[in-house]
Order: sequence, then structure tokens, then C-alpha cells
Amino acid sequence: MRYHLLILTAVCLLAPAIESARANSAIEFMQRRDALAEDDATGHYKLGVWAESRSLKHQAALMYHRVLELDPDQNDAYQRLVRIADTTRLPADAAYRAELRNAFPDHELHVSEHYLVLYDTDEKWARSRAALLEKAHDVFYATYRRMGFRPRPLKRRMVCVLFADHADFDAYARRVDRVSMGWSAGYYSTGTNRIVFYDERTSPHFKKMLEKIESLRAQADDLRAQITAASNARQHAIVFDLRAKLEEVDKQLRWNRNRHKAISKDGNTVKSTHEAVHQLAFNSGHQNAAVQYPFWFNEGLATNFEPANAAERFGPLQLNEYRRLQLVDTLKETEPIALKDLVSTHKPPTDDLDHTLLMYNQAWALYRFLFKFHRDELKAYVRHMNTAKHGRRTPEQFEKDFVDAFGPIDKLEPKYKRYLDNLK
Repeated sequence: MRYHLLILTAVCLLAPAIESARANSAIEFMQRRDALAEDDATGHYKLGVWAESRSLKHQAALMYHRVLELDPDQNDAYQRLVRIADTTRLPADAAYRAELRNAFPDHELHVSEHYLVLYDTDEKWARSRAALLEKAHDVFYATYRRMGFRPRPLKRRMVCVLFADHADFDAYARRVDRVSMGWSAGYYSTGTNRIVFYDERTSPHFKKMLEKIESLRAQADDLRAQITAASNARQHAIVFDLRAKLEEVDKQLRWNRNRHKAISKDGNTVKSTHEAVHQLAFNSGHQNAAVQYPFWFNEGLATNFEPANAAERFGPLQLNEYRRLQLVDTLKETEPIALKDLVSTHKPPTDDLDHTLLMYNQAWALYRFLFKFHRDELKAYVRHMNTAKHGRRTPEQFEKDFVDAFGPIDKLEPKYKRYLDNLK
């Protein structure tokens, strides 16, 4: 007992000295950092090592981040940064939290390992969204690290804003990001670096879905009654036609019921992980916010992280059955978009929803095809785009970027089309 008291006394006496030494080191760190040239990768690396040796892990991480911004291939800085991230919590960032609270006075704040979640929804739903975002974070980093990509750990917690009401969500999107989100359950803004969602159960589309389900149920009941009457009258041709119509109505009814059930149970799970991956990609250095990316890469990446429910496994190593079925159904009636057109497009047309949906689904398939069978080329593409010229790019530039990484389109396209056929 006496021995333990002596140790405790010694620790108490040493604690002020340790804190004083750390404070002096922090001051010296700032002085050294201010003396560095912004483009001095070697100087930033050495200062990071020095800060680590004095237990200034957050300061060291900032130096390694800067090194990798200047030289993405600097492996020692990357490994040191990963080690710090895996063993140290992100900074508390009290000033940033206070700033967010002031910006959203009607919202509560939930802090998780990697997110600051502001919400005016019920707490249970907000916590379930935070847990899902954490899962998206873990799957994203585990997948890309395991497959040889180099996503950088986060500098700070990312921000997610949750609205209980669709009208408040749309008003925020119009005011802050100058966009109308009447059609969407959530989005990621590169301008604010926030993901924003609302509880889809409050959506006018959700209410219309209930009305649609009731309408389809009534149609199915009416068709069954007609089939019975025609069958009793031995009108076999009419029965055949009516059964085909009933099959189509039942198919729509099943889809709407499943969608309604998913929203009721999990909220906008698919949208949450989809937009979270957009945010993760830009905050991990997997994408560069100053560079314009083609549609296939932006949305192909995100559509490969869409679980049907919060418990489902997801990521490009898993098959997104929802996307697969949509794509297969569409390709029964139309030809796929030519690869040359797909890879050179920045965004889909605003007046053709069917074509837009096909673009999303083909982007999912193309990204997964490249991830599975041309992963080294995909890594090269990611590295190239990260250092590409900032600003807008033309369709010709998008096509050249693709060809430089993956080779001639006319040689790759037959393999890609076979992959689409195999999805059936």
C-alpha cells in the first residue's frame, strides 16, 4: 500500500512538469512551423517526426497531411499518419463545435468517433444515422487500404446535418447551397463540406408512395375480379391478357411495399452511405475538391456503397443487388450507353430521368468492373486525377484521362459489355 502511495505522489509531483514541458514543446512547434516554407515537404516531415517524439501527435499528423498534399507518394509520412490515426482520437475541436452550434441554434449535437451530427430529429434516429456513418467510414477505409489504395485519415470530424422536416431541409439547401432538393433525401456539399439529410418518412414522396400502394392494391383486386369473371365465361384470351396486367401491377406493388418498408424501418439508409462516401472521398484525398471528375467516377464510387439496410455488408467487394436488378431490367428494353459517352460525361441530362437512372446504374457497373478486373489501372487513374489541372474539364479531357489509365476504349468496351451481360 505504501509503495502505491509513493508512486501516486511521484506522479502528482511530476504531472505539472510534464504539462509544462508539453506546453513548451507546443510553443516551439508553432515557431518551427511558422518558419517553414509552405512547399517544403522535407521540412514538414522532419517537424512531424520531431512533434511525434514529444507526444504532440495531433500536430505531427497535420505535418504529415501537408507532406502528402505536396508528395502523395511519400510512404513514411503516410504510414506514420495512419499509425497516429489508429491509436489517437481526433482533436476535440471545441471552437469548431461552438461555431456549428451557433450556426444551428435549433439543433442538438451528437459527437461520434469521426462525425459531428447536428439534428432536430428524435435522438434515436440521429444516433442510428451516426452509427451508419461510422460504418460507412470503417468500410471505406478498410476496403481501400486492403486493396492498396492510400486514403488519408481525417484531419477533423466531418459534419452531418439532420432535419426532421422535409420543408426545413429544402429551405436550408436553397439558402446555403443554392440548390433545390425537393427530389432528393440528402446530398453532400463540397462548398460547406457537409452531408445533409432529412427523415424521409416526412417526405411528400413518402405520402405519395402510400397513396400509390393503395391505388395498386385496388387495381390488383379489380383485375382478380375480372379474371374470375372471364374465367367463368371461358374467355381464355382475355384471362391471359388480364393475368399479364396483374403480374405487372403485382410487380409494382411489391417494389413500392418493399421501398415503403425499407424507409419505415431504416430511413434513408442508401442515401446516407452514398453521400457519406462522397464526403469521405474528398476528405481522405481519394478525390481532389479542386478537380472536376466525370460522372462515372463520382457516382460509380458512391453507388458501390449502398446497403439495402443498416445490417447489410456493402462496398465494391459486395454486389449491389438493387443496382444490378435495375440495370438488368433496363437493358432488356434498351442498349447500354456507349463507353466513350459514359466516361466523357460530367453530369446527366436534367430532362430525361430514364437516361439519368441508366447512367447511375452503368456507372455502378463500370466502377465495380474496373475495381475487380483493372484495379492497378484504377489506382493510376485516382493518382492522376488527384494531381490533374484544377477547374473544369472538357469531354475530350475526360476521355483522354480514361484512355491514359485504362487503354483504348474500343479494346476495353467488349469486356465491359460482357460484364454487363453476366450481371443478368
